[in-house]
Amino acid sequence: MTPVVFLAVFCATMAAIAAIRLALAEERDPADAGTALLTVAIAAFATLWPAVEESWLSTGGLLVLSVAGALSAAGGIALLAYE
Repeated sequence: MTPVVFLAVFCATMAAIAAIRLALAEERDPADAGTALLTVAIAAFATLWPAVEESWLSTGGLLVLSVAGALSAAGGIALLAYE
């Protein structure tokens, strides 16, 4: 197991915390949602790195993970730009 796996686990944990905080917040604004989406995107891309190196996923799985990360990043940037 490479050290980048620890980075992926940390990023996934931070993404889960951001999503939970967003779900439990009484007032939500676009900046909070954008930050949560960017955190999810970072976690997806951090997971993509060891998935490629360790051959965890098939080509289709890698494609789904990379598209999910890209869409999350684009959505997060759009929401932050809206603010």
